Amino acid sequence: MGRYTQCAAFRPGDGCCPPGGNFYLDPDCPAMCGDGIVDRPAELCDFAAGCPRPDTCPSDDYCANYVLTGRADTCSAACVSMPITGCKDDDKCCPPGCNATNDNDCPTICGDGVVESGESCDRAITAGAPGACARTCDDGNACTFDQASGSIEGCSRSCSHTPLTACISDDGCCPAGCSAANDRDCDPHCDDRHVGAGETCDPPSTCPTSCPDDGDPCTVEQLTGSAATCDVACRHVPITTCSGTTGDACCPTGCTAATDTDC
Repeated sequence: MGRYTQCAAFRPGDGCCPPGGNFYLDPDCPAMCGDGIVDRPAELCDFAAGCPRPDTCPSDDYCANYVLTGRADTCSAACVSMPITGCKDDDKCCPPGCNATNDNDCPTICGDGVVESGESCDRAITAGAPGACARTCDDGNACTFDQASGSIEGCSRSCSHTPLTACISDDGCCPAGCSAANDRDCDPHCDDRHVGAGETCDPPSTCPTSCPDDGDPCTVEQLTGSAATCDVACRHVPITTCSGTTGDACCPTGCTAATDTDC
């Protein structure tokens, strides 16, 4: 009776193709290019139903170039997306890995670890590293007036340090042109029970013996100076090395989960 008349209708896996069957309805049927049915996965299109042409490939995706592959007469034509990966100005695309400093199509994002247009710092940069937002504007110099503006949260923190010029006693500063005659901070010496210029503590018994934790896991507290010279101070040294599996809760700038489990 012939192969087609002996088959039950649309019973996949029985090894035969019933009358009126096609690959789409029964995978036992052969894919027929030109029958108006896209028999996937054997066909990507069917020219009787319309296959893509170069002028019909998408053109509104700014972050991908589409190229036509295959041929319509073999029902293998398809528009294939080729993602744009290069950072390039004015192409309306911001590819992964690009930012506003190398591609003007990217938005400025506070917290992406890059200081971009409109930012004075970035809160994701490790403390102490270039571009990090200063937690404190104290420069350790008693002869400057330290002032903070902006915020860490908004990546707009900046510091200014204005030199002091007035001869004022007991402010820890002896400006140029002042002397012990009009400013007790001039010509100080350790253990005179007065914190003068160049000193951080006086008498020596008041000098700190340890540094308070600044709350930043990416800094190490370090004591400098000596009580004998009344110049003990605390430094918060940034951690810049990827620490592997130490679990110190710090992910320095430039580290990833592959090099530091805290990232």
